[in-house]
Amino acid sequence: MNQLSYFIFRILKFAIIFYILFLVFTNLGTVLLVFAGIFLALYFLIYSKVKEIKKRHGGANSFHFKFNARDFQNFQNARGHQGYDFGQGGQSSISEIQEAKVFFGFENLPTEQELKKKYRELAKKYHPDINGGDDADMQKLNHFRDVLVKSISKD
Repeated sequence: MNQLSYFIFRILKFAIIFYILFLVFTNLGTVLLVFAGIFLALYFLIYSKVKEIKKRHGGANSFHFKFNARDFQNFQNARGHQGYDFGQGGQSSISEIQEAKVFFGFENLPTEQELKKKYRELAKKYHPDINGGDDADMQKLNHFRDVLVKSISKD
């Protein structure tokens, strides 16, 4: 009798486990099918809208960049002219070169090595971390360095 009750107990245990697994997987399968259906519906809805927008605007490669120099100049003026000089083709005026030489302490046009050495000295002096957070002198230093580099490379 003991073996029979043990056998029945094991069959009952497996039956309960299989029943629980059946309930879990049938409900999980149903949930997965519902999610898959929602996902596919959203995908095709978004796909059709994107396709419609592309068709309305002339295809996938329909982006056209339009540059308006006047708007750019207004933008630049609104932000405060920050050293960019697009109007002169990147060339510095003679007075600006003189001003740069005075700022660096040169009497004549320096060589690249002299400019690099002096720039490092002045950068240590004018760096915002050392200069109390004021970066106006550092910006001026960088601008004048660019002016002198352009004038050196031009000669």
